Amino acid sequence: MAAPHEAEELTPFAINARYPGDDEPVLEAEARRAVEIAQIVRVRIREALNAEGVQLIPSL
Repeated sequence: MAAPHEAEELTPFAINARYPGDDEPVLEAEARRAVEIAQIVRVRIREALNAEGVQLIPSL
């Protein structure tokens, strides 16, 4: 499972999505890793919110 600091790997994707331009192509392995990290981050955030009593819509 990815460590919390690994979420920092998603930052370039967020910047490129917000400010598109002359970006380098993303390799498939990089894209898969980014999706893996994003899924882990989502699960951890949902767990933390649930622990605080926040009612969430069930995951799809």
